[in-house]
Amino acid sequence: MLAYPQRMSDSHAGDRRATFDFEISFLNGGGLKGEGFRLDIPGEDATERELADALVRDLRLLMVRDVRILNKRIIFERHKRAAVPEAGAPEAPAGRFIDLSHAIDDGMVTYPGIPAPHICDYLSREASRSRYAPGVARRVRSAECFLASRYPDIQVVSRVSGTYDTSRSEDLTNGIVQAHPELKAVLSFTAASTRGVHAALHSRQVHRTISLVGCEQDSDLIGYLGKGEIAAIVAENTYRMGYEAVGLIVDSLAGKPLPARSVVPPLLIAKQNLNYAEALLFTSFPR
Repeated sequence: MLAYPQRMSDSHAGDRRATFDFEISFLNGGGLKGEGFRLDIPGEDATERELADALVRDLRLLMVRDVRILNKRIIFERHKRAAVPEAGAPEAPAGRFIDLSHAIDDGMVTYPGIPAPHICDYLSREASRSRYAPGVARRVRSAECFLASRYPDIQVVSRVSGTYDTSRSEDLTNGIVQAHPELKAVLSFTAASTRGVHAALHSRQVHRTISLVGCEQDSDLIGYLGKGEIAAIVAENTYRMGYEAVGLIVDSLAGKPLPARSVVPPLLIAKQNLNYAEALLFTSFPR
């Protein structure tokens, strides 16, 4: 028996589409799944990474944590519309703003009149320290000064850095709990480290006896807080921070003087005030 490919018109004989299943998870919780999804591709084939990038751009998704492409096949099929541009070669849309739902390349103009970014090689922790914004370090110093002045009897038994690495924070917490069985509380300064500390305390079944206070919030941590597995979270009003930042950018472009410092106060959220109107401003996570 002989098998022939489906006959196509000459003008579309080179058209190919990728068909695949996908699973998408988001940084603020939740996910999206699809089966048998079809996507126009510009060439003869596309890697799973290229399909993932094109899918995120095409669906205009934000706050994507991870994309898994499954059961990929390339088929001959007429394009339904113009193929999604290849990553790294986007055309600037009409208007003053450029859509940043794709990766930013070295030298890409992201806003008229603002210099294009220079993307250099990855810097080590030591080499990048001089470029840090004084965020987490200032947060740690402020917390220690506050504890020393208000609660001088509290003894700090360990100071470790697991700032943005959940697995490292979990490992460090396991070591601290093992070395200090009398431990009463852990203060964590980022959402990532708080997730690691929570995982360690929960796996050891001491999350009810060792109080965990975290900084920064996400949907998972708010869920743990509601179940009583986290004592409190120092939450940031990220929407207000973004609003203030955009206002400062607008003022700067208009040539207006800028304040030396802009402060958006945080809010301490515990289970008792979790559902208060003020707290809900800090804990809503639209996508």
